[in-house]
Amino acid sequence: MDINAEIIKKIFISFAVLVTILVGCSLGWNIRREYKLVYEFASVEAKASHSRDMLYRRWASMHGGVYVPMTEQTPANPLLSDIPERDIVTPSGKKLTLMNPAYMTRQICVLGGEYGLFGHLTSLNPLRKENKADAWETNALIQAEKGLYEIRGIGQINGQDYLRIMYVLRTEKSCLKCHSKQGYKLGDVRGGVCISLSLDEYRSLAQANVAGFVKVHLILYLLLLILLFMGYKMILNKMEQQNSFESNEPNIG
Repeated sequence: MDINAEIIKKIFISFAVLVTILVGCSLGWNIRREYKLVYEFASVEAKASHSRDMLYRRWASMHGGVYVPMTEQTPANPLLSDIPERDIVTPSGKKLTLMNPAYMTRQICVLGGEYGLFGHLTSLNPLRKENKADAWETNALIQAEKGLYEIRGIGQINGQDYLRIMYVLRTEKSCLKCHSKQGYKLGDVRGGVCISLSLDEYRSLAQANVAGFVKVHLILYLLLLILLFMGYKMILNKMEQQNSFESNEPNIG
């Protein structure tokens, strides 16, 4: 192989390395972006769910709570025993009990769990032991004391990864009806609602998309290498033809 062919070979190898780097970077960027979207999409769903729940909560708070039929699933709230007319009876004899915003939020959170979206009304100073904060929630509520409204991160529940977002609840005037005895004042951090959303479904979708990215990039990579190789061979053939022509050309003189 003459010196010109050697130079062409080095150029071909350089282009092949460049193509490999570019395709690899493109694939890496798309994979990273896809898994980042998992977090963002889950955050959007969690925030939408929380916003809807807070609308219900605020509506109930505006009206001082709502009366609902007393059932096994919705017994009278013992924490409201000092509230006049906590329990009433309609003229037809139906028993109703007052459901305050916190009670309503707890039931909504339970229903959300049936769809993989868990909510937990919690506090560092809860009235109910069921509202006690776990380790992640405790750390989030401590951060909330610094003025943060929303704290998010990835945490494990039963060995599975969940997006966890703590939405801070500050004391409003309507809250003092039940919580003034705990020493809360307007604007104090009273607790929060922790939304926990399983990432399994989002990651499964991301993995399917990533598999598609890998296939597309692999096909593109092979096509580019084939085109490079074909170009390389064409140039070598032309060089060989040129050399053959020059060697067979009669020497005049």
